[in-house]
Amino acid sequence: MRSTNNYHKNTKFGKREVLKNFRDGVYPDISGVLSWFILILAVLCLISSCSFFKKKEEKPEPERKPVVADTILLRSMLAESLRVKRLPSPSLPDTTKQKKVAKFTIEISGPVELHLYDAVGNHTGPATPEEYLPMVEALLSQKDLHEQEQEHLLNIKEEIIQTGSAARFATFKNIPGSSYNVSGEKKTATLLGQRTFQINLLAQDEGYFTLWIKIQYDDSTFQKIGYENVASTAKTKGEMEISLEMSDWTLMLDKDGDGDFETEVEPSSRSATYNSDSRL
Repeated sequence: MRSTNNYHKNTKFGKREVLKNFRDGVYPDISGVLSWFILILAVLCLISSCSFFKKKEEKPEPERKPVVADTILLRSMLAESLRVKRLPSPSLPDTTKQKKVAKFTIEISGPVELHLYDAVGNHTGPATPEEYLPMVEALLSQKDLHEQEQEHLLNIKEEIIQTGSAARFATFKNIPGSSYNVSGEKKTATLLGQRTFQINLLAQDEGYFTLWIKIQYDDSTFQKIGYENVASTAKTKGEMEISLEMSDWTLMLDKDGDGDFETEVEPSSRSATYNSDSRL
């Protein structure tokens, strides 16, 4: 058998020799060629892998936000955190809570009647002719009255008509939570829990009167408004709407009783808020 290592030396008849050798069962030794082929293939794979990783490494990184933007965001988060911490604690008293009146006290000295009316018309104060005369008339209509009782009721009726006042005969306390006391020329009325009411004044003689309005709030603070030595005639009338939210404390007077409240009286004294130990 011819050596297969020299089958390619005959360049002229190389192809024929190869075919002849295959026919004769002689095969060329291709182990060397195969080794080179495997080596070249490995080199190509290595180059391809390097290119792949290089491309992967060269992939552009995502754009990062500027450091300034991160700083601004951080400051914003800190400010929000501090703002939450500055909220008032539920356990602390709410200073913005609207005050509520615990008690109104109205005092007047002088020849003047003091009448109070709430928002629905309830009356606290001396009886008015409109309130008391119907009661007198009802008693006079009874058939079993004694002659002396009838005469007494007729005298009361006449006095009320002449003087225009029934204060001497009765006092009403129809406003819930109210009281009314008279000591000489001093009249004192108190109201509990009222936010709005009206003061009516009715002079009984010529002279001077002094009016004090005292307010005690639910937080134990006080306020005091005074109208001192106000001149009046026997026909003078006065009125004022009182409410917790009011800022205008002007007292309106009808000097001559003609129904025109033409005179404005400003407070002569208005106190600062007192603490709970103060005495009014």
